[in-house]
Order: sequence, then C-alpha cells, then structure tokens
Amino acid sequence: EIKEVLESHGLTLGMRLDNWPPSGLKRDEDRDVI
Repeated sequence: EIKEVLESHGLTLGMRLDNWPPSGLKRDEDRDVI
C-alpha cells in the first residue's frame, strides 16, 4: 500500500532525493540515523 502511495507521487522506496538531508538537520548518533 505504501508503494502505491509513493508511486502516485512519482516516488519509490529507496530512491535518492536531491537536497536531502537538509544541512541543518541533526544526526542521532545513538542510532546512526538522521
């Protein structure tokens, strides 16, 4: 279902997005995620 929603917006899972992550976004060092 989420794939269908993404596809309806021209997106896919795992795709690279330009300008992401934004430069001001803080990293969560404990979980190694943004």
